[in-house]
Amino acid sequence: MKPLFALRSLSFVLLLLLLDGLTAHAEFTHPGVTHSQASIDFVRGKIAAGEEPWATAWTQVKASRNADLTRKPEPHAHVERGPYNNPNIGSSDFSRDASPAYTQALCWALSG
Repeated sequence: MKPLFALRSLSFVLLLLLLDGLTAHAEFTHPGVTHSQASIDFVRGKIAAGEEPWATAWTQVKASRNADLTRKPEPHAHVERGPYNNPNIGSSDFSRDASPAYTQALCWALSG
């Protein structure tokens, strides 16, 4: 039993080292976000300079109900969305929560 345990432990350590070597130099890119750091920096610069249409859009985004930090999400432990939203088990709440989450994350990224 002890040699088998040692082999498994060694295999686990080698796997961790391999994974660490594969990811150590990789830059993480979120698969669901279409904004790059360069695009965020570009828009942030346009807002800081007061250029249009970015300045007006920024004012509108900050004033939107989706940017309201007092809004409370309605999480569900289980979400199910069937064809044509039937059944709708938390899926409408999920969709209503997604837009404010995105808007607030964008405001955070653009405001620095």
